[in-house]
Amino acid sequence: MKNRNSIAKKIIISIIIITFSVGVFSLLMKRYIVAQADSEKENAYYLAGTITSNMTQTLESYTTALEMWELLIVRDNGAVKEFTDTSSKILENVNGIDRIELAPGGIINYAYPEKKDSEVGTNLFKDSQLKTLINYAKDNDSIVISSPMQVDSSTFGIVIANPIYRENVAGGRNFWGFSVAIVKLSDMFSTSSLTKLKSEGYEYQLYMEDVDGTQKVIAQTSGDELDNPVEVTFSVPGDFKWTLKLEPLSGWMNNSLRHWLGFGAFIIGLLLGIVICLFLLVRQKEKEFREMSYHDWLTGLYNQRIFSMKTQEYKKKEMPFGIIYIDLNGFKTVNDEYGHKVGDELITSVSQKLESTLNDGDIAVRMGGDEFAVIALGAHDSDFFDEYKNKILDGISGEVLIDGFTIKVSASAGYSRFPEDSKNIDEIVKRADDAMYREKNERKSKRF
Repeated sequence: MKNRNSIAKKIIISIIIITFSVGVFSLLMKRYIVAQADSEKENAYYLAGTITSNMTQTLESYTTALEMWELLIVRDNGAVKEFTDTSSKILENVNGIDRIELAPGGIINYAYPEKKDSEVGTNLFKDSQLKTLINYAKDNDSIVISSPMQVDSSTFGIVIANPIYRENVAGGRNFWGFSVAIVKLSDMFSTSSLTKLKSEGYEYQLYMEDVDGTQKVIAQTSGDELDNPVEVTFSVPGDFKWTLKLEPLSGWMNNSLRHWLGFGAFIIGLLLGIVICLFLLVRQKEKEFREMSYHDWLTGLYNQRIFSMKTQEYKKKEMPFGIIYIDLNGFKTVNDEYGHKVGDELITSVSQKLESTLNDGDIAVRMGGDEFAVIALGAHDSDFFDEYKNKILDGISGEVLIDGFTIKVSASAGYSRFPEDSKNIDEIVKRADDAMYREKNERKSKRF
């Protein structure tokens, strides 16, 4: 009887242990699958953010072209001069615009390039597809973007209209008409990389908010609603909202992992090995994410976090060093005139040149915007830092060709040393920053 009780007890304990082990492992596997799904969603959010950023920049390049015509018309007191030559140059520099039109009083009088079925003579206020949008643009003095439509026999795309107003002698504003861009959807999507989503394993849907507040589909991989998409809403010119939804074709959770979850519950030894592998994988991912957190996302240079860590470390070890603070001259003008895409590419170019000027063991850091810092190790006199600073400025200065624009780059810099100038890190940074701004102001005063 005792033996039977003992055997029964061992069986019960064994069942409890096995059940507990299987339960714990199943829980770990479930958490892992959820974590993987969360990671996939994070990646999808990042991807969607990149696509929407590209799309915003693409649309802004189109509206910039229309605003250029607005400036020319206002400057020339309402006259349209050299339409063909000017429009040709605009199309050479802005990818994706199929046709530029000017519509004085709302009637299209100019079109480049003009097609056989040209819309010249069309009254936009009476166009069945556009009249609501056009009236909204005029009444609100706002750029508008149409939903996808058959613009002509060969073009399926969108219409972007920019209302133009001129000041009158009484100080008021008179409506002149519109500058209009016809954009092929295929060209816009190619420029913004939207069409690459499907080849990367994602389904997507792109919606726009119309002037009446309704949502209209711009593009989608299929007509079916997505089950559990990530969703990014972003602003486009005219302060309207577009929304990009996407999810993997195979879903967020891998079905094979679910099968292994059930199968693994009965093979504890094998599952233990898998758990160890998964643990190591998670640790590796953590290490990679930690490394990513030390670098600037745009340039790959170290970020302010590393700057603070290194300067505090050197201070604690009483290692002498200097900080050279660098700021680009006139960078805001580059963003305003050429757009943020060109600005980002300029920052990347300057970062690469900056790294090439460093002495061995020194560290370059992007502090934010168009500001950089160099941590120079060792005890050096002012002559050394003056020479080093000039070497850096010479290395990053000069003309740079980006997207067809020639941009002249110059910068200002200042430095401070530890411990000669101060033993307080914040004070050293402030001194270097002040020195940089003194140099910047001296440059400005010399120009005048």
